Formats: sequence, structure tokens, C-alpha cells
Amino acid sequence: MDKQFLRMFNVARYQHWVEFAKFDITKDRQDQLQDIWWEWRNDPEGAKPSAICQSFFHDWMSVDVQTKFRYTSMEQLWLAFVMEKIYGKVWSGTDWIKETK
Repeated sequence: MDKQFLRMFNVARYQHWVEFAKFDITKDRQDQLQDIWWEWRNDPEGAKPSAICQSFFHDWMSVDVQTKFRYTSMEQLWLAFVMEKIYGKVWSGTDWIKETK
């Protein structure tokens, strides 16, 4: 199990308890993160994997690539994406903080 992801996730869950209340850490975490983001986007078509990936790359991966690849797993990357897009927060190494531009 990815200890860094669990640390990032536990802080996110503490900060946003309602949104992460249904999250099951024993199930596929990346799928659940994609579902959280897709529901936030309020897409009536449901979570289509190709659309999720297309939006992920378009909205996030193409911008500031140097800093986005500091994550060592796709779960960490998706959690960071959800936290940045929905809450405007970035991982400081110990906490989710409001992004300053």
C-alpha cells in the first residue's frame, strides 16, 4: 500500500469529510477519485473513461508539467488533481493548502 497516498488521502478526508465519506480505501481508489471529480463536474452522461482521461490531460497535465510529476503513483496524481480542481488546494508535502499563484 502506498503510504504517501494514505497520508495525502487522510488529510484530504479530514479537510473535506462530507465529500470523502463514501470513499472505501479498500476498493479501487483511482476509480473512486475519478467518480468524485466526474460528479463534481455534474456530467449527466456518467463517468466515461475516455472522457475522464481526455479532460484530465486537457485540464491539468498539459499545464505546468514540471510540478505535476512529483507524485509517484496514479492514485496520488488523481488525488492531487481532485484537490486542485475542486478545492483549489495543492499538496505541500504535509498538508493540502490553498494554491497561491
